[in-house]
Amino acid sequence: MRSAVLWTRGCYKEIIDAFNGVMSMDEARELIKMRSRRYAKRQLSWFKRDDRIVWFDMDECTIDGVVEDILHRIEAA
Repeated sequence: MRSAVLWTRGCYKEIIDAFNGVMSMDEARELIKMRSRRYAKRQLSWFKRDDRIVWFDMDECTIDGVVEDILHRIEAA
């Protein structure tokens, strides 16, 4: 038996609706894209409110620099 929670998460609902003729596959694809972007935006907003999270601008940092920074933070904790 399908879990109601499982089938309402991700893109399952849109895919099933497309297969059942409720919407076209193109409509399902666009809906999945829109909902994915909204979900990502909510996640980003949530993470930005958490002062424990450190953001690294990878256009300005190197991997070695990030690793070094993280190691220093771990040692200081």
